[in-house]
Amino acid sequence: MNHIILLVLFLPWKILNYDDFKGKPSRDLSLAAVSSVYLSWTADVNDTIIYNVKCSVEFNEKKSFIREKNPWVLNHEQGHLDLGLAFAREANSISKFRMLFSQEDYDALRIRINYEWGAMNDLYDKETDGSRDHKMQAIWDQKIKIMLSK
Repeated sequence: MNHIILLVLFLPWKILNYDDFKGKPSRDLSLAAVSSVYLSWTADVNDTIIYNVKCSVEFNEKKSFIREKNPWVLNHEQGHLDLGLAFAREANSISKFRMLFSQEDYDALRIRINYEWGAMNDLYDKETDGSRDHKMQAIWDQKIKIMLSK
């Protein structure tokens, strides 16, 4: 049986809509939505030198679902995607400045960016209560907007 995984690479201006969520909802009824967002890394290698490092944010439609179709939930999920974009941009700006990496330095960069992005996503969910705290969601919307403007 062939498995097809649909990945969508988002450009900075991509806005999520309900049709982007094609996954089966979780049995956990407390989850209004889940976005399968991750950072994807590519690089070229020449002997022991790593160069042309690129990081992109990707969204897996088949693993993402939205149970509650309302603008608060959709906006919150957009925040997860935008946080990924902000951290991908940070990684790319570091790689443009540095250009050449050892394997150890490349691994350290990926670990640091992935860890910081994961921690930021966890804090985002916690402080906004998954979009339920509208006041905190508005504060995070501004934080993310600032991060994306850098």
